[in-house]
Amino acid sequence: MENDKSQRVLWIYHWLQNGNPITVDEMSIQFCTTTRTIQRDISDIRRFLANQSVMEGWIGYVKYDRKSGSYILEEKIG
Repeated sequence: MENDKSQRVLWIYHWLQNGNPITVDEMSIQFCTTTRTIQRDISDIRRFLANQSVMEGWIGYVKYDRKSGSYILEEKIG
């Protein structure tokens, strides 16, 4: 369902905005979905953030931290 996807993506984005790292494996368990689905969700969030930086001058991006194996949200005002 599209609503499920919307809710999942918003939840992941909210989690990242609050400074929490996420892993694809943990999120796939949390939402009972595949890791590939979570990777697509992260790509959607990255596209959204890229559009926001163009429109508003706010720079935010989802970065993969190899050391911890998790994704984090990096923010810069520019």
